[in-house]
Amino acid sequence: MVEEGEAYVQPSALCPPPQERGSGAKPKLHFSKVVAMRDNGRFSWGRPYMPGVLVEAELLEEFCGPIPSLDSTAAEAGDAGVTPNAMMSKWLVTRITQQPS
Repeated sequence: MVEEGEAYVQPSALCPPPQERGSGAKPKLHFSKVVAMRDNGRFSWGRPYMPGVLVEAELLEEFCGPIPSLDSTAAEAGDAGVTPNAMMSKWLVTRITQQPS
């Protein structure tokens, strides 16, 4: 689920490699496998992906942090449901374009 102007955090391994844009500019990310998006309050869903949608985003920061887990066995064992630290990426959606189908 993406929306233009919103920032998201996810494991860096799930992000496409950033493309450098020259000195001083923030690296850009391009996502073409979009499951859902919101545009002017209207939700759209893919099956499984939305055809012809391209998301452009700026990489804001990368940091090391925990990944929340939904593993029920970890919760039963008293673990907080968090996996060990991993590289995370925070990115801001700058533009969503949709090709006519």
